[in-house]
Amino acid sequence: MRATSITKILTKAGVPANQITASGKGEYYPLAPNDNSVNKQKNRRTEIIVTPNLDELFKILESN
Repeated sequence: MRATSITKILTKAGVPANQITASGKGEYYPLAPNDNSVNKQKNRRTEIIVTPNLDELFKILESN
């Protein structure tokens, strides 16, 4: 639900919805054991991965 919330914020800010994918992985890929409140807080996170438009990247590389 955290990833979906961030997706909604980004689309409202103008990022095209077809360029965003929400994926919740904290439950399956924790940073720390969920054995205390500090570690649980570490695992409640949102990671945003920005990937390039590969077509544009190749055009830039070919022009140099």
